[in-house]
Amino acid sequence: VFLFTKYKIYFKHSQRDHDLTQTNVDPILGSVFIFVRSLIKIKIQKELLINKLFEFNQ
Repeated sequence: VFLFTKYKIYFKHSQRDHDLTQTNVDPILGSVFIFVRSLIKIKIQKELLINKLFEFNQ
């Protein structure tokens, strides 16, 4: 329950994700899904940033 609350606070800033958590049948699963998706988003942004830096250096 504590983890779920932490996730809800963490994702509160993104209303769409928060709604997804609310409407999901299994709230824990919804939180995990959103958490993984946000990690993937961060990873993609990091790779894009690295690519831009490489282009800038060349």
